[in-house]
Amino acid sequence: MRSLLPGLKFNSNWNYSSNDYLMNQSNTDYGTSIGLNLLNVFSAPKVKEITKANTHIVEEQRLALSMAVLSQVHLSNVDYALAREEYETSERYLYVAKKITEQVKNAQKIARFGNLEIIREEASLLVAELRNDISYSKFQHSIAQMFTSVGIDITSKYVKDMDVEEYANVIKNNFNTYGKSYYAKVNKPLNKQKPIIFPPENNSSEIMLGKFSFSKDTFRLQGSGKTRYDLTKKDGSALPRWIKFLPSQRSILVDYNEKDETDEIELIITAKNIDVGVRNKFTLTVDPAAKKIRLAEEKRIVKEKKLAKLKKIEQEKNIAKEKKQAKHKKIEQKKKIAKKKKIIKEKKNTKEKEKQLLAQLKLDKRVAEKNGIIYKSNPNIKQAKKLAKLQKIEAKKLAKLQKIEAKK
Repeated sequence: MRSLLPGLKFNSNWNYSSNDYLMNQSNTDYGTSIGLNLLNVFSAPKVKEITKANTHIVEEQRLALSMAVLSQVHLSNVDYALAREEYETSERYLYVAKKITEQVKNAQKIARFGNLEIIREEASLLVAELRNDISYSKFQHSIAQMFTSVGIDITSKYVKDMDVEEYANVIKNNFNTYGKSYYAKVNKPLNKQKPIIFPPENNSSEIMLGKFSFSKDTFRLQGSGKTRYDLTKKDGSALPRWIKFLPSQRSILVDYNEKDETDEIELIITAKNIDVGVRNKFTLTVDPAAKKIRLAEEKRIVKEKKLAKLKKIEQEKNIAKEKKQAKHKKIEQKKKIAKKKKIIKEKKNTKEKEKQLLAQLKLDKRVAEKNGIIYKSNPNIKQAKKLAKLQKIEAKKLAKLQKIEAKK
């Protein structure tokens, strides 16, 4: 339609010359021109029809493209639902195959039949694991197709420059960014539901079974798929023979005909669907009376250990005290011996001084004694008195030391 409109042109020009003899070295001119092809007027109706047809074609192409995208998204969604269902079925099949293999192994221990049945069941279990892996890969492929159908590329264009770990992190981050998150939690922990099984009383039947069932609202799982339960020991190993788990009834059975001396056991129950899963650890009491006796015995043992520990500490204190007293006594004895030696030494020194004085005075013991001093002649009386005074001082010191020693 625009070709039918008149043509309009604008032009302008500026000239300059370096010739100094010209009056005007520069000049400017401009103008406008308009033109119309009258023959195009006769083709206007046809051009209009062609324009309408092209507009209709563009709308149809856009609609077809939208339908193609919607069909692709719908088919991807259907493929995702089928892959998810197939994966869920393969997981259930794998769970059943594991249980059958476990039962065959237990039966072989009792019946002692050949290993052919065990080999056959292990081969079936291997096939079940292979099917589970294949269905899981299909499930992941369907998820990638779903993202691609809506125009989201979860990979990276720089994949050639990445190693496997980096590439896996890129895909994981894109899944977290564009995907939907599901949550799972434990609403009512099993330890708060009193997981206690009492042995049956006056049971006339040969089978003695005890039962514990947990609430339907124990777990809250988002996502789709049927909720499946699995029960194991706390270390992930299989349950003992005398415990049976019924997932469909959410019940735990205890066969008291085969039960050993266990009064309680720690278990882990897992609840999961196709999208999420959660675990809960709890302690199942299977014989409350035996548990009560065991706890009382453990309490008694703990008390005895505590008393023995206190007694040992008291004995160690007494031994340390006796050692301290013995050490103190030994030190006192050494002091006494040292004092006795000192007294003996002082006596010896006194006798030596006396001998020296007697030697100086040249006294003779055969001469008469006066005031406890032996002397020979009158000229030496002054020195003899001095010696007597010195002997008295030494005697007082000795008596004082002996008195102190006697008090101690």
